[in-house]
Amino acid sequence: MTMIQGSDEWLEYRSSRLNASEAGAVMGVNPWFPRNPAELFDLKTGAKTVEENPAMRRGTELEPEARAAAQDVLGEQFTPAVRQRERYSASLDGEDFDGATALEIKCPMRTDSKLFRILDGKDLKEVAPHYWWQLVHQQYVSGFGLVYFCAYHPDQGISVVKIGADELIADRDALIAAWKVFAKCLDSGERPESDEIEDDSEEMAALVATYRSAKERADEAASALKEADKALKDRAKASGAKNLSGHGLQVIRAERKGSVQYDKIPELDGVDLDRYRKKSSVVYSIR
Repeated sequence: MTMIQGSDEWLEYRSSRLNASEAGAVMGVNPWFPRNPAELFDLKTGAKTVEENPAMRRGTELEPEARAAAQDVLGEQFTPAVRQRERYSASLDGEDFDGATALEIKCPMRTDSKLFRILDGKDLKEVAPHYWWQLVHQQYVSGFGLVYFCAYHPDQGISVVKIGADELIADRDALIAAWKVFAKCLDSGERPESDEIEDDSEEMAALVATYRSAKERADEAASALKEADKALKDRAKASGAKNLSGHGLQVIRAERKGSVQYDKIPELDGVDLDRYRKKSSVVYSIR
């Protein structure tokens, strides 16, 4: 399908389809709006809209540069493409000449983004599950055999992670089942149930403002602490001493054993490790 991504024609087309970039929302793991099926319903029906933000603009502007960087690393040429399978659609940041290999590009705002620490598909699923489900959706629609997940920042360069189709296909049924439930709601005009309550009170606004202000200060302090920590450890390493002390502070060198890779132990193959987990607990996170 020949269509320029970002064009009016492309936007109109996407509004009538079930799109790869919405897969995280339909699975309820998207970190921003639309975060879940109910919010995706609001978006698709026009009850709410999404305004382009600086991060989205930046990603669009840097995509050609990032694609060129990926091509240099991989030694292949990739072209943006829009693919369709029945009601499902996927906009690929790049695919090779025969559609066997695809690119998915992310351009994080920070050079220390967690996306640069992803080494394989398992990492991606744990660190950024919304992007994982996007790839599952893309593979279902386009049928590629291999995808390169790329993170790019002009000051950091590009990281490229190779993910095979078999990994993605393993999660296909779960995604399609969620899409079918959502599509039924969309077609009937019945908003999916949501376990979220929207609090627009002044008290909530004050709490959010206090939290954001405190978090900004904490982030700045954490960044300064990280730099100071690295500088001290670098100095200790350069000294060659086991323990470096000065001005009431010690930098102590110690060897830490590697963690056990339980999935590599043949005797545990097929063992349900969940039977041996401690009792689960309820925690709250703020995003």
